[in-house]
Amino acid sequence: MAESRLTLRFIIRGDEMTVPRMWPFYDMLAGRQDLDCSLHLLGNYQHDPELIRVRSYVQQQLPQSRASEEVWVLRGWNTSRLVAAGYLARLRRIPLMLWHEPPGRTFESTSWRDKARILMREMLLPPIFQAYRGCVMLGIGELASQRFAELAPGSRVSLLPYPDHLADALLAEAPGGQTRPPLHPPRLLFMGELSRRKAVDVLAAACEQLWNEGLDFHIRYVGDGPMKQFLRKHAEHSRGRAEVVGGASGEAVLDAYRVADGFILPSRWDGWGLVVHEALAAGLPVVVSETCGAKMLCDGCGMVVDPGDVASLVKGLRWCISLSPDERRAIAT
Repeated sequence: MAESRLTLRFIIRGDEMTVPRMWPFYDMLAGRQDLDCSLHLLGNYQHDPELIRVRSYVQQQLPQSRASEEVWVLRGWNTSRLVAAGYLARLRRIPLMLWHEPPGRTFESTSWRDKARILMREMLLPPIFQAYRGCVMLGIGELASQRFAELAPGSRVSLLPYPDHLADALLAEAPGGQTRPPLHPPRLLFMGELSRRKAVDVLAAACEQLWNEGLDFHIRYVGDGPMKQFLRKHAEHSRGRAEVVGGASGEAVLDAYRVADGFILPSRWDGWGLVVHEALAAGLPVVVSETCGAKMLCDGCGMVVDPGDVASLVKGLRWCISLSPDERRAIAT
């Protein structure tokens, strides 16, 4: 009699930003001989469609039948499709895991509509999480684990950060923590969505204040988003000290880290921030906000600043730019 194998299904929003960074992880699982692994992308897939066509284990709908030994892993909680998938797993008595960042709760509101939306979201979170109660919850950081425990009492909660092959590649390039001398002037890097949530407006204001004080440095913004035009105007007035480039992937991401002297993630809210441990893997000092989940990685190699506070970010940028070669070498190791 043939022995049954575990079927592992990852169920993810098609627009999930971490999908491109995690293809090597899913490829590794799909290539194992001791389990059957499939990836179900629900909704519009917003990345390179060729990456789906070359992977037979990727589907764009939920399975119609259940395997004898099966586990579902929901990568996300916050769309109607994922909530429905959670209830469907419970109906079919399929073991369920939720693996994600925490729901945002400190995002700054700028109007009464924002405040009403955030209040409504906080009221709806407990009933939404009824779909996940009793499942195993995998938080990618302490913020996620604490929040999941609040929203789904009685569920088993553990820490499990996302795998990141880009961070692995950067670590492999610098065994022992060797680092090159800083550029002159120093080059700072922001990578991510160009949005208010990521506080790129605060970052632009902090840079302009330091330039007005006579501090010489360059900053590159890598990404796309609703504030791209705002940053382009900021760059136009920077006298060549700010650069805005589009979204990057693969080798272009690695190149951005290779030519940087420091990394900045000043988000008003960030459940984790994969870019932080990528930057640390590249040996870079990092400046992150208090409301970034990845701040837990910054002890001894970064500075944590207040979210939305220009003065606090100015202090963090000045620290990053003014590090001595010996201090940079210590951080890289």
